Amino acid sequence: MVNSAQGSTGTVTTGRGEVWVVCPDTSAGRPCLEAVAAGAELARHLRLELALCVIGSNLGQLAGKVCGLAARIYHLRPEDSILGDLPALTALLDQATHLGQPATLVFPPTLNGADLAARVAARRKRQLFSGCVKFACPDGENLVCHKPVYGGKASACLRVPREELPFFTIARGMFEAARPRGTAEVPVQSLDVKVDWHNGLARRPQIVDLIPGNPGSVDVGEAERIVCGGGGLVDPEGRGFQLLTDLAQVLGAAPAGSRALRDAGRIGLARQIGQTGKSVAPELLISCGVSGSKYHTVGMRDAQVVVAINKDPNAPIFKVADLGVLGDVYEVLPRLIAKMKDSQHRGGV
Repeated sequence: MVNSAQGSTGTVTTGRGEVWVVCPDTSAGRPCLEAVAAGAELARHLRLELALCVIGSNLGQLAGKVCGLAARIYHLRPEDSILGDLPALTALLDQATHLGQPATLVFPPTLNGADLAARVAARRKRQLFSGCVKFACPDGENLVCHKPVYGGKASACLRVPREELPFFTIARGMFEAARPRGTAEVPVQSLDVKVDWHNGLARRPQIVDLIPGNPGSVDVGEAERIVCGGGGLVDPEGRGFQLLTDLAQVLGAAPAGSRALRDAGRIGLARQIGQTGKSVAPELLISCGVSGSKYHTVGMRDAQVVVAINKDPNAPIFKVADLGVLGDVYEVLPRLIAKMKDSQHRGGV
């Protein structure tokens, strides 16, 4: 089945032979790229093409990060006033899905992604499989979706025929963020979809303001950057913990710690990384004064890049680090913070 729609760049041809990865914004952050990787795996098993459905005023860096992965990008350019407005975005994506008729949709592992997935699935009368960690197609016909259940103590294998594909959300950190597989430019097609607020939709809510969140308050399980402190930052005056929070602030990172920092009363259980705390999968984790016991490192094994700062050359943390800095955290961190602030003043990252 093939449909055509008139977009701002001409006639757009879409069909059922596609898996759509929905990107509710154009930030090209890790959650979106994990969803792209999951969508690529799903499309491979189903022998379908992968496409992105991107919502935003521009594509930012996203187009360059999916070269060789996506067959095309469908670009929805809603009015800026509805960005972040989930009921409006639901109506927008509902119409785009009706127009494009993709085989299935994959949503990123974010709160908004999960919310949007449930809303759109309900409107399209499709099942929703949430928190997926793996896809397979052992018999070449039926798709098998793996997802954890009972708090991760067991795994469920859900079998579904190709003709009855649900929509999917994925578990955070279970798919490696997608990377380009070439330099060929991905074609972009605009979908001219408008939201009709007088066609049976609920009264539109009004967005008064959008306030950026404080990285220090972000759940460490969702953070893209983390600064983690250990026993080497514990001191009576709290100077070590202050250095940790200062570095986290200048990096736009979430502060966290090992069991030693929690036992010292500097952090709560929600910010402890390890076997008895949280498992994290950030793009960057800076470990400061952490020895690196196996009970701690099991919670950070999915981090993409680990930087370890420790004065003990035999600290186990160096075995799992991508970059090691041998030195006293009380000497290294002030210099690193000053360097980062200077770089920001000069227009750097």
